Amino acid sequence: MQENKYIIINNLKPYFYTLININNQLIRLTCFKGYDNFQKSDIFLEICDLILKFIPTKKLKNNKVLIDEESGILLINEIKKIILPEFQKIEQNHYKIISNLKKLRNKVEHEPHNIVRNFILSGECTFRGFCYITFQYKDSKISVSTDDLMVIINYLNQVFSKIQKYIISQYSKEEILKQDYYYHELINENFNEIITK
Repeated sequence: MQENKYIIINNLKPYFYTLININNQLIRLTCFKGYDNFQKSDIFLEICDLILKFIPTKKLKNNKVLIDEESGILLINEIKKIILPEFQKIEQNHYKIISNLKKLRNKVEHEPHNIVRNFILSGECTFRGFCYITFQYKDSKISVSTDDLMVIINYLNQVFSKIQKYIISQYSKEEILKQDYYYHELINENFNEIITK
């Protein structure tokens, strides 16, 4: 039964790497040096896609977008009690951003000709000052900005920091995990570094 000690660690692996990828792409997006506007657009849209892989959502018949409690990372029962309240906060406090992310991703796939990109680039030495992009659909009913992404990414990093604390509290004494490279990588990644508040 020793293999059971690895289950939650292995189940978290794809989400762990997805969040690292989101953070790396955010750094690329907000540092404009070496990237043109089209490259920035691609990075922006990739971040949108990755966020929606991390935060499971569902679209109701009335087009309302909600957190899907029976999908993605929320299927990992042992940590659902940590993640679900946090995702519910995101849904409650930032519903419009999540809804627009979902709609934008759909429109980019089906109507890319109706997407307008607006760019502001700055040389200021601040994290938020490097690059600001807004994507709008037609008459601006759907709009997502760089700041919107940062709000959600902050939440995701805070959520994963809580997951790390839980993993450490529950599994740090497990001998079988002490020599496991991925376990050490998981608990030692600093997700607080990317927080932009």
